[in-house]
Amino acid sequence: MARRAVRESLPNQCTNRHGPPTECAHAIGNGLTLKAYPPTPLNRPRLAQSRPACRCIAAGWTCILGRSPPPRGSLRVQAARHAPTLIDVAFPGKGILRDVALIVGFSLLVAVFAQIAIKLPFTPVPITGQTLAVLLTGGALGAWRGAASLGLYAVWGTVGLPVFAPGSAALEGSLVHFIFPWAGTGAPIWDLASGGYIVGFIAAAYAVGWLSERGWDRGWYVTVAMLLANVLIYVPGLLWLGYKIGSFDNALVFGLYPFIVGDLIKLYIAAVALPGAWALIGRGRS
Repeated sequence: MARRAVRESLPNQCTNRHGPPTECAHAIGNGLTLKAYPPTPLNRPRLAQSRPACRCIAAGWTCILGRSPPPRGSLRVQAARHAPTLIDVAFPGKGILRDVALIVGFSLLVAVFAQIAIKLPFTPVPITGQTLAVLLTGGALGAWRGAASLGLYAVWGTVGLPVFAPGSAALEGSLVHFIFPWAGTGAPIWDLASGGYIVGFIAAAYAVGWLSERGWDRGWYVTVAMLLANVLIYVPGLLWLGYKIGSFDNALVFGLYPFIVGDLIKLYIAAVALPGAWALIGRGRS
């Protein structure tokens, strides 16, 4: 039976720790909301076949079509439609100009994070903050805007703007570079040993954004999204690095093994930051 979405003007906050409130609503894409009904004494809502239930998460009430809510403490979230992204909830608004501004702004964020670099003497690829920025961009903007932001970042560097991570020459004499003096590089990505990683950034941002639009950025399962994103970065990155240096075995030595610990740390930061931001938004509205 088809589920019907109805508009409701009801509080978007958690008012009862022991079960859903009498009625609640949560915007699910395109401004649509879904209605919930009173819980029974057993803390399970009385559901008609086509009626949705609600459960409380940090950002408000998420509607689950045609099912009883998961047990308390469960982190499983299911959404009937695409959930709003973090940036759209934190800073509501619509329009092409707004989307363009967000895409450009997060491209600049990635460029800044790229200037946080640690030089490794045995590989041409430095450890940078780019991966963290890519994960946050996808999670905050969603799929298409996240991918567009990283695509724009790649274009800027390819046409010569110094937005990519500092090269080995720029890091000469120092192990760590933190943003200033600006030492970014700009070159066609096909000329860079790290060019494949930059292509992977686009796919990774899209994947994290796509999963975030389905509620994966609000609990521990965001870690799965981040792991997938790292795979999407490493596959083209290692293939291209292997081609550039003439050895795919050495590509693993130079382009994977030295970065595992650093990428796990960045993954952890992003996996904490996104649910944490949702929690702050939820508390701010309560």
